[in-house]
Amino acid sequence: DAEVEAKRKVSQTDIADVYRENYPGKTDADIKTRISQVFSGDTAITGHEVKIIQDYIYKLADGNADNARNMFNNNFVRNRDGSYYYAGNMAEKFQGGYRHFYSFDEIVRNLDNPLDTGKIERLVSLYDRKIKVIYDDLVTMNSKGIKKVPTIQVEKQFYDKFYDSSKYSTFRQGGSFLHIYSNKPFGDISTRIYLNMGDYSDTYRFAMQFADACDSQEMGYYFKTGICENGKFARPFTGVRDEAIVIYCSKENVGIYTNIVNDIVKRNGITLDEPPFLTGKIDGTNIGIGAEPTRFSGKESFNSVRQKILNQSYDYVEKNYQRHGIVKNSPQYYDYFRYIISEYGKDWGIDPDNICLERTT
Repeated sequence: DAEVEAKRKVSQTDIADVYRENYPGKTDADIKTRISQVFSGDTAITGHEVKIIQDYIYKLADGNADNARNMFNNNFVRNRDGSYYYAGNMAEKFQGGYRHFYSFDEIVRNLDNPLDTGKIERLVSLYDRKIKVIYDDLVTMNSKGIKKVPTIQVEKQFYDKFYDSSKYSTFRQGGSFLHIYSNKPFGDISTRIYLNMGDYSDTYRFAMQFADACDSQEMGYYFKTGICENGKFARPFTGVRDEAIVIYCSKENVGIYTNIVNDIVKRNGITLDEPPFLTGKIDGTNIGIGAEPTRFSGKESFNSVRQKILNQSYDYVEKNYQRHGIVKNSPQYYDYFRYIISEYGKDWGIDPDNICLERTT
């Protein structure tokens, strides 16, 4: 509710009260000036100033240390020298704005429906032209054509950075994707964040800034991106997929990563295209979310599991819709198809209410 939501946001007014308590010798004018500097996002805070804000956030989180840490990390970014700057007002600094998330549950509550009527119609249209939907169809449903390769300069910067084995580990996936790991633990990888960019110069710049932002918060991370070498895609199919970067993360960290993504995208004016067809989009953005059924982790990909569900569902619908008095390609037909998808999804560990998520019961 509104009261709970208000408690979770660190406001300038609240912090001003804390400053007055901890700096009784300061005038209101001095405090107002300092608050303005801090909340501009351009002035670092150190030492006692960091401690009083952390203590205040701990109280806001009702003494829950994990929630307090997430709240602090979602409002303040750590510099390499140990100081912090405020990032919670980035929405006010960029056109369009966005909201900050603190938990996986909050993100789920703000996901667009991955199987709205428009998408069901597109799937049926695809089936009417083909016998089966294949994996390649699902990962290129939103493709606008081949993406732009990065400039040679950006490509060199990218590989110079991530091939530094003292900081990162990498491996190639079938010549198509480069997987990049930090040398810090990054938790389980049950959740994915999908980003689709039309220009790989943006993609590689984003990857470098994402790593730096996570490093500044002392967070581990793991992501993959398409391989471009010598001004071309290593595999042409990589250039038409609806994903340029996939960030692998735990439910606990997905909110923090999402905020980092938003900051970088807005700061650099990056345009995100539609993510993979069956991902859920966060809060009306083109940031895609998907979760793997735990029992298939490492054996099936997000799209390969859903490809099987869709094909089984379509076969069943085509054999049975007429006996229910349903007319092909009517609203009732689309509703029936959606219902059967949710039923088959249960057997694959998929949330019956949202095909992009894992079933929890």
